[in-house]
Amino acid sequence: TKALQKSQEATKAAQAALGQAQATAPMAVQPKLDMAAEALGRAQDALGMGMPGEAGMAQGMAAQQLQQALEALMNAQGM
Repeated sequence: TKALQKSQEATKAAQAALGQAQATAPMAVQPKLDMAAEALGRAQDALGMGMPGEAGMAQGMAAQQLQQALEALMNAQGM
């Protein structure tokens, strides 16, 4: 369906952006970025199998990990 295809495209875009962040982020946030990458990979797999519910849960987990990475980055920078 179109919704599934859009979700796959959005997940791929998120994976690409996350890859760029991983290349430049300090070591303090790398573990959270790694977990987010794993969750996005699970989401992409679930979408490929036509399991949007599973994909949504994995995307939610990735969002949580990214939020925690952002918080760690802000703390490291003294913001």
